[in-house]
Amino acid sequence: MLHVKAALSLSALAMSAAVAAYVESPRPEPVFIAGSQYSAVLHQRSHQWQVLSADGSDLNVSNAGAACVAQAPLPNGVWLVSYDSLHRPVLLAPSVTALPKGHSGQVRLVECGDKSADDRSLAVPRAMINWLTQSTGAVYVEE
Repeated sequence: MLHVKAALSLSALAMSAAVAAYVESPRPEPVFIAGSQYSAVLHQRSHQWQVLSADGSDLNVSNAGAACVAQAPLPNGVWLVSYDSLHRPVLLAPSVTALPKGHSGQVRLVECGDKSADDRSLAVPRAMINWLTQSTGAVYVEE
Protein backbone atom coordinates (compact mmCIF):
# COMPACT_ATOMS: atom_id res chain seq x y z
CA MET A 1 0.00 0.00 0.00
CA LEU A 2 2.88 2.35 0.83
CA HIS A 3 4.39 1.76 -2.61
CA VAL A 4 1.08 2.61 -4.28
CA LYS A 5 0.82 5.92 -2.35
CA ALA A 6 4.41 6.79 -3.22
CA ALA A 7 3.83 5.97 -6.89
CA LEU A 8 0.68 8.09 -6.94
CA SER A 9 2.48 11.00 -5.27
CA LEU A 10 5.33 10.83 -7.77
CA SER A 11 2.85 10.67 -10.66
CA ALA A 12 0.99 13.74 -9.37
CA LEU A 13 4.27 15.62 -8.95
CA ALA A 14 5.38 14.73 -12.48
CA MET A 15 2.01 15.76 -13.90
CA SER A 16 2.06 19.16 -12.15
CA ALA A 17 5.61 19.80 -13.44
CA ALA A 18 4.53 18.90 -16.98
CA VAL A 19 1.48 21.20 -16.76
CA ALA A 20 3.61 24.06 -15.38
CA ALA A 21 6.13 23.65 -18.20
CA TYR A 22 3.31 23.67 -20.77
CA VAL A 23 1.60 26.75 -19.30
CA GLU A 24 4.83 28.74 -18.99
CA SER A 25 6.16 28.03 -22.47
CA PRO A 26 5.56 30.93 -24.88
CA ARG A 27 3.09 30.45 -27.72
CA PRO A 28 4.78 30.51 -31.12
CA GLU A 29 3.83 33.33 -33.47
CA PRO A 30 1.58 32.29 -36.37
CA VAL A 31 3.44 31.50 -39.58
CA PHE A 32 1.82 32.56 -42.83
CA ILE A 33 2.68 31.10 -46.21
CA ALA A 34 2.48 33.49 -49.18
CA GLY A 35 0.23 32.28 -51.95
CA SER A 36 -1.62 29.77 -49.81
CA GLN A 37 -3.09 31.93 -47.05
CA TYR A 38 -2.86 35.31 -48.77
CA SER A 39 -2.17 36.51 -52.30
CA ALA A 40 -1.36 40.19 -51.75
CA VAL A 41 0.99 42.04 -49.42
CA LEU A 42 0.74 45.67 -48.32
CA HIS A 43 4.11 47.20 -47.39
CA GLN A 44 2.89 50.20 -45.42
CA ARG A 45 6.14 52.17 -45.13
CA SER A 46 6.80 52.17 -48.88
CA HIS A 47 3.09 52.41 -49.84
CA GLN A 48 3.51 49.37 -52.09
CA TRP A 49 1.11 46.54 -52.79
CA GLN A 50 2.61 43.28 -54.00
CA VAL A 51 0.29 40.95 -55.88
CA LEU A 52 1.47 37.36 -55.61
CA SER A 53 0.58 35.24 -58.63
CA ALA A 54 0.58 31.46 -58.80
CA ASP A 55 3.16 31.46 -61.61
CA GLY A 56 5.65 33.52 -59.61
CA SER A 57 5.37 36.72 -61.68
CA ASP A 58 4.56 39.12 -58.85
CA LEU A 59 3.22 42.60 -59.58
CA ASN A 60 3.99 45.72 -57.54
CA VAL A 61 1.44 48.55 -57.29
CA SER A 62 2.28 51.86 -55.65
CA ASN A 63 -0.17 53.98 -53.69
CA ALA A 64 2.36 56.65 -52.77
CA GLY A 65 0.56 59.50 -54.57
CA ALA A 66 -0.75 62.54 -52.70
CA ALA A 67 -4.36 61.37 -53.14
CA CYS A 68 -3.48 58.07 -51.46
CA VAL A 69 -2.15 59.49 -48.22
CA ALA A 70 -2.07 56.77 -45.60
CA GLN A 71 -4.45 57.01 -42.71
CA ALA A 72 -3.66 55.35 -39.39
CA PRO A 73 -1.35 52.35 -39.95
CA LEU A 74 -2.92 48.92 -39.88
CA PRO A 75 -1.69 46.34 -37.39
CA ASN A 76 0.64 43.82 -39.04
CA GLY A 77 -0.82 40.45 -39.94
CA VAL A 78 -3.31 38.74 -42.21
CA TRP A 79 -6.50 40.64 -43.13
CA LEU A 80 -9.46 39.07 -44.93
CA VAL A 81 -11.08 40.85 -47.88
CA SER A 82 -14.83 41.19 -47.35
CA TYR A 83 -17.76 43.64 -47.46
CA ASP A 84 -19.51 45.64 -44.76
CA SER A 85 -23.29 45.81 -44.26
CA LEU A 86 -23.53 48.50 -46.98
CA HIS A 87 -21.62 46.23 -49.42
CA ARG A 88 -18.49 48.40 -49.34
CA PRO A 89 -15.14 46.57 -49.52
CA VAL A 90 -13.36 46.13 -46.18
CA LEU A 91 -10.42 44.34 -44.63
CA LEU A 92 -11.33 42.21 -41.59
CA ALA A 93 -8.80 41.05 -39.03
CA PRO A 94 -9.15 37.35 -38.14
CA SER A 95 -8.36 36.18 -34.61
CA VAL A 96 -4.67 35.54 -35.44
CA THR A 97 -4.08 39.25 -36.17
CA ALA A 98 -3.14 41.09 -32.98
CA LEU A 99 -5.11 44.33 -32.67
CA PRO A 100 -4.52 47.27 -30.36
CA LYS A 101 -7.12 47.83 -27.65
CA GLY A 102 -10.25 49.42 -29.05
CA HIS A 103 -9.59 48.51 -32.70
CA SER A 104 -12.72 47.19 -34.40
CA GLY A 105 -10.82 44.78 -36.63
CA GLN A 106 -12.47 46.28 -39.72
CA VAL A 107 -10.99 48.83 -42.14
CA ARG A 108 -12.93 50.14 -45.12
CA LEU A 109 -11.15 50.24 -48.50
CA VAL A 110 -11.72 53.59 -50.21
CA GLU A 111 -10.47 54.89 -53.52
CA CYS A 112 -7.55 57.31 -53.42
CA GLY A 113 -8.90 60.85 -53.14
CA ASP A 114 -12.21 59.74 -51.57
CA LYS A 115 -13.35 62.54 -49.25
CA SER A 116 -14.99 60.07 -46.85
CA ALA A 117 -11.62 58.54 -45.91
CA ASP A 118 -10.96 58.56 -42.17
CA ASP A 119 -8.83 56.66 -39.64
CA ARG A 120 -11.06 53.58 -40.11
CA SER A 121 -10.37 53.43 -43.84
CA LEU A 122 -7.48 52.71 -46.16
CA ALA A 123 -7.03 54.70 -49.39
CA VAL A 124 -6.16 52.33 -52.23
CA PRO A 125 -5.92 52.79 -56.03
CA ARG A 126 -9.25 51.80 -57.67
CA ALA A 127 -7.58 49.07 -59.76
CA MET A 128 -6.16 47.52 -56.58
CA ILE A 129 -9.55 47.58 -54.82
CA ASN A 130 -11.06 45.85 -57.85
CA TRP A 131 -8.33 43.21 -57.90
CA LEU A 132 -8.59 42.59 -54.15
CA THR A 133 -12.36 42.13 -54.19
CA GLN A 134 -12.33 39.92 -57.29
CA SER A 135 -9.11 37.91 -56.97
CA THR A 136 -8.07 37.38 -53.37
CA GLY A 137 -9.43 36.39 -50.01
CA ALA A 138 -6.64 37.68 -47.80
CA VAL A 139 -3.89 40.31 -47.62
CA TYR A 140 -0.76 40.26 -45.48
CA VAL A 141 -0.05 43.72 -43.99
CA GLU A 142 3.43 44.60 -42.81
CA GLU A 143 5.25 47.77 -41.88
